[in-house]
Amino acid sequence: MVAAMSLTSCYEEIKQQQWREANINEIKIIVDYITRMASEPDSTSETRKLREVYPAIEPYNTGMLKVSEIHTLYYEEVGNPAGKPIVFVHGGPGGGT
Repeated sequence: MVAAMSLTSCYEEIKQQQWREANINEIKIIVDYITRMASEPDSTSETRKLREVYPAIEPYNTGMLKVSEIHTLYYEEVGNPAGKPIVFVHGGPGGGT
């Protein structure tokens, strides 16, 4: 004999099942993507080519700049000290940069 379920508990069960299926589908998509990326030609060869054009360099100056009582920014000066200056600013953790 099947136990009677209230409409609310039945609805909650359906939502949970849909949530599980959605997560499984997302995991399948991620696994498929990783599998495809692993089977593609070595992307590090492209990185090596870029390294030949733009070799890795070390900063000639670094420091911490206090911008408020609780915030500090890390900075680096890199490249030709006599060259034209540029500034690259990126977001913090979770900033999407």
